[in-house]
Amino acid sequence: MRNELIAGFLLAAACAGQPPVELFRAPTDGADLPYSLYVPPDYDARRAYPLIVTLHDLASNHAASLRQVFGVEALAPGLRGVRAPLPDRQYLVLAPQARPGAGWRGIGETDLFALLERVETLYRVDPDRVYLTGAGMGAAEALRFAVTRPGRWAAVALASLFWPDGREEEAAPFAGNAAGAPYRLVHGQNDPVAPPVLARAWHRRLLAAGAQADYFEYPRVRHNAWMLLYRDGGIFDWFAQFRRDAFPVSLKHTTARYEHRRSRWLEITRLTPGETATAEARFTGPNRMEVSTSGVRGVTFHLARHPLFVKDKPLTVLLDGHVITAKGTAFSRVSGAWRAGDASPEAGQKRDGAEGPLPAGVSRRHIYVHGDATKEWAVRASQWPSAAFDLADGAAAVPADADLVVFGTAGTNPWLARHESRLPVALQESAADYGLLFVTSLDGRYVTVNSGIPWWQGLEPGSPAQLLPEQVDFVLFRGSLRTIVVSGRFDEDWKLPAEAAAKMVQTGAVRMLR
Repeated sequence: MRNELIAGFLLAAACAGQPPVELFRAPTDGADLPYSLYVPPDYDARRAYPLIVTLHDLASNHAASLRQVFGVEALAPGLRGVRAPLPDRQYLVLAPQARPGAGWRGIGETDLFALLERVETLYRVDPDRVYLTGAGMGAAEALRFAVTRPGRWAAVALASLFWPDGREEEAAPFAGNAAGAPYRLVHGQNDPVAPPVLARAWHRRLLAAGAQADYFEYPRVRHNAWMLLYRDGGIFDWFAQFRRDAFPVSLKHTTARYEHRRSRWLEITRLTPGETATAEARFTGPNRMEVSTSGVRGVTFHLARHPLFVKDKPLTVLLDGHVITAKGTAFSRVSGAWRAGDASPEAGQKRDGAEGPLPAGVSRRHIYVHGDATKEWAVRASQWPSAAFDLADGAAAVPADADLVVFGTAGTNPWLARHESRLPVALQESAADYGLLFVTSLDGRYVTVNSGIPWWQGLEPGSPAQLLPEQVDFVLFRGSLRTIVVSGRFDEDWKLPAEAAAKMVQTGAVRMLR
């Protein structure tokens, strides 16, 4: 099978020796997103192939990223000419394009993993030989994916780690998840864009987590250390040493989101989104385990193919010091005590796909809902660099198959007038100096509400979606987001914590609805 067989996803090759640029129809908004995919010339669907996913730097693109991995110098963007063909390798190599206005965050992350799933459907990929790499900004995002989705990757290689907007500590709470894969980091000692201090710190974190981690810092090298990581295609040989161990004897997993609840055979099924939850499990013998947890109220072990698990025989678990023997592999904490049985969230509670924080409300297909007075805001928010999202008049019927971003108050937006009583909080009509922004779950979809001052007012120019606060469900601000009165996460029932509610009420700017 050759690339040409991907019906509806091809764009003509830009020049000789270059794999065709392909288009992926994003499920979020229908945008056609370019990417490059290398397929071996003699691809045989009867065998499984390793897959490398490579993420490009801030000022680069998918085509240049693909050639970098092969150690082939890329031409500057916009230049045309004959390029040397890529060397034959028995790998699939996927080089996606970051979503304009989002990068690989929010909707960009949704796009990326939908594309990865598409490639794994179209081609036969060995799930135990999926590798992750990136340069600069792409390296930072690859590192984030590596530690928040640790069960996916067989090995990770990072060049010139660069966080362009101060997010370097974001992945740190999950560094302990790195133990399941080997890492290689390279950095230039004279990098003017990303000084090596953060790469050195991350190397120490990875080692402390028990990961196999190499770090190479090159003197007189600037931000192009990727040339040394990928030189002569050597990254293929380094990756070839490693396979994912899908069923290790022991596992430790830390997460703060249901979306990232599973690592290999260990799944945290009940947690408080936004708070760190950790489970550590190890086999001590056939069908015998020791498990310790923190911030966890439910765990499930997916053991059907584990060599130390015998199906149809009881599993004995020493769980936080309590011995439980059960036929099943799911356990829950009820009133502080562990018992056998499932612990999935109840109806209406936070869960995967309905847990926040604010960027989650614009990470899937969504519609901007306005009243007469707020149409201008909705138009502004819907204009992404790559596409314009749909608008809806709050007085009309709103499609039920999309998340909503709603502007105004019950007095200015008919949709809010109909549904306000079902929301947790509302801005007073008279609170002219304030802005209220929150995301909640309603009828199986996210609803983001912005009342009063629009959240992007007074901030640096850019896509409004990029300016959303990243780690909170709600924020009440005065004048602009530079002056936050109170912010935080809703509890698991989508209710305001008592302390945050008291601070909001004290301002006189809001009404508590439930």
